[in-house]
Amino acid sequence: MNARTRNTVIVSLLGIAILGVGTWGVRVYLPGRTTEAQQRLRLRQETLVEYRDMAASIEEVSARRDETEQRWKSRPHRVPPVSAAHDVYGAITHIAESKCHALPYSYAFVRREIEDDAEYVVLQLRGAGPFIDVYRFVWELEHAREIYGIDRVRLRWLDAGPTEAGSLGFELDLRAYTGGDGKKAQLISVRAEPKFPWLSYNPFSPLVRETLPPNTDDLVEVERSVLRALTPTFAFVEDQKGELVTLKEGEAVYLGYLTRINSAANSARFTLNKGGLIEAIDLELLLGANQ
Repeated sequence: MNARTRNTVIVSLLGIAILGVGTWGVRVYLPGRTTEAQQRLRLRQETLVEYRDMAASIEEVSARRDETEQRWKSRPHRVPPVSAAHDVYGAITHIAESKCHALPYSYAFVRREIEDDAEYVVLQLRGAGPFIDVYRFVWELEHAREIYGIDRVRLRWLDAGPTEAGSLGFELDLRAYTGGDGKKAQLISVRAEPKFPWLSYNPFSPLVRETLPPNTDDLVEVERSVLRALTPTFAFVEDQKGELVTLKEGEAVYLGYLTRINSAANSARFTLNKGGLIEAIDLELLLGANQ
């Protein structure tokens, strides 16, 4: 076999091999990959439909829940019967433990007084803890179903160093009304219980910090989360742990809160306080995308 014939045979074999590989790719490999991609896209679309159905169901249930909760919160304030100071302490401790991360405090009985047909005990409370817990403790006392009056508050910031959050020391004089017999409770005006106003900053700490506080409450970390579904009322976010979290406008996230739900633009805006630097972050809903 001369060189010309040999080269012709080699080129022909290479052409046949290339043609065979191309035919296999077009008829076998590419259709399989296309089918797999179509299946993934269909699963994503089905998941999105499930999220939307879930969002509609949650919104309906939430509306009924809010109505029921509003009726429950609008019940009259309660003036408990005459009780010892330690009974009042037990009620206050329940607030500190259930609403304020077990905020530590101590109390001292000051006196019991009767004034204008109202009986109350005066206690002096002292303690220290994170600013948000002290802030919520005072707020919960002022908005409790029982009637408490705060006469004097003294606050002192206890800075633990440049890299730690520190704590807020407090002392307050509290009047706790007692002696209710059922009739006095009806004289208290009925009002809806307001929603706790979260703060995204600590007014006692420096405006700008070198480090960010830890996510001790395990809140949604916006920059590590994905927006999965939206309704005019709720944003459904897959958080940093892969869990689906339902948020409303004003709800707290790590370092901030949900500012606005824009269902028309398929986006949700969050305002974050990064050590004193305010930043707005938008999460967008990617419809039909392989997220």
